[in-house]
Amino acid sequence: MITPELRAKTAKFIKAFRAGFFRLVRRLEFWRVLHRSWRVLFRLRVGRRRVRLVLLVACVATGFVIIWFVHSFVAFEEEQAIVKRVPVWEEKPAPTKEVVEKKKIPARPVKPVAPVLPKKRARIAIILDDAGGNYVNYADVYSIKGKFSISILPGLPYSARVMREAEAHGKEAMLHLPMEPFDSSYNRNNGMMVLTSMTSEEIGRVVMNCLNYVPDVRGINNHMGSRATSDRRVMELVLSEIEGKNLFFVDSRTSPTSVAFDVARAKGVASAKNDIFLDAVEGERAIEEKFALLVQIARGRGYAIAIGHITRPATISVLKRLMPKYEEEGIEFVGASSLVN
Repeated sequence: MITPELRAKTAKFIKAFRAGFFRLVRRLEFWRVLHRSWRVLFRLRVGRRRVRLVLLVACVATGFVIIWFVHSFVAFEEEQAIVKRVPVWEEKPAPTKEVVEKKKIPARPVKPVAPVLPKKRARIAIILDDAGGNYVNYADVYSIKGKFSISILPGLPYSARVMREAEAHGKEAMLHLPMEPFDSSYNRNNGMMVLTSMTSEEIGRVVMNCLNYVPDVRGINNHMGSRATSDRRVMELVLSEIEGKNLFFVDSRTSPTSVAFDVARAKGVASAKNDIFLDAVEGERAIEEKFALLVQIARGRGYAIAIGHITRPATISVLKRLMPKYEEEGIEFVGASSLVN
């Protein structure tokens, strides 16, 4: 182990050796020695080439010795500088119990964490129009898993029966109120269609007559009615008839100029409006695309309403397949009454 005393003696020796060496060089003693060696070798009649080789080896060896001494001294000086910079650590006694207690930091108050509420599911209400005829497989309709609404045309053979069966199977019954379209070829002056040419008394009688066929319905939406729903006077009269009967109204939006929803809101009638027709283009592939668009609307806004037709087998087939699938993906299917306000 290298002790401080040994390091000091070594440093003193190197310092003395370096001083003597440089003094020797300054006095040319080194060159005199070389000169004398040359003369000795010359007198011994050694070949000049061999003399030069010996001198070269001597010079190289001397150079290596000088370099080694200089390098050793520099390394030693650096080590001493490092030793001086390193602090000497002293063992301090452990703090007493009183000191530890004084240094205790008070605990920070914990902020109350708000409870994580479950995310609301997107809700969809599907209304199946044109019910009441005797050409529909109602058992197939009732087998669809999930809540939806069935809108019943008045005066058809199965109108009252469908109303009763729908409620019994957990579905929601509505009145599909016939109203005048822009295409006058569909007009029927049979006491069960609201026409724009009617007086207020006639409109009131038509609405009440249609409700008498299905008295236990929960709400109303318009059948056709592109012309009638665009007439503010007609819609005010229609909605006045249902205003005090605890019924809601869904604007089917058969015309972009419809004012039915706005009038219902102004009169305080619980109301909503249709977002999309599922089977405006027939065929299961087209209906599936519309259904996907409906789900997209519901997820973006939180809810959506769609209308299909109970008389189209492709619509029933798609609903049977897709409603359970989308329900597993987080969609909640409800009756139209759940989305009116």
